[in-house]
Amino acid sequence: MAQTGGVGPTAFSAYALMVLTSRFFFGGLPDRISPVYTFYGGVTSMAIGLSLIAFVPGPITSFAGAILVGLGFSFPWSSVASIVLRRTPSYEHGSTVGLLGAFVDCFVGSGSFAAGMIANRFGYSAAFLLALACVSMSALVGIRVFRHPVSKVA
Repeated sequence: MAQTGGVGPTAFSAYALMVLTSRFFFGGLPDRISPVYTFYGGVTSMAIGLSLIAFVPGPITSFAGAILVGLGFSFPWSSVASIVLRRTPSYEHGSTVGLLGAFVDCFVGSGSFAAGMIANRFGYSAAFLLALACVSMSALVGIRVFRHPVSKVA
């Protein structure tokens, strides 16, 4: 982004603002519509945004990509949490959310370290390609999560 117009700080701010805004206004969507739709909608939005940033240089596309990544980032966790909570007894919801959050934090944190090392060695485009590969893998793993019908456990 710095090489194509210097919009990095602005794009990152737009990403962060979009994450907060979409979680605030759209956070309940997995409860109102199928979490499958919100999960894959979020993954698709992230994939499009990451592709724009990695493959289409320019300040406008970088900014748009950051917004799409921020929007998409808001949905997968809440979609998976919605499904997992429907499949667990209510007396285990606290530990379930804690474990699910730790699992996500572990992967996001380790992915951030990996992306930093890759960006340092191969450039930022390679880091965005890694992120795109991870988003694609999450879509494949999502098939397993959403495969079985959901029934509410007491």
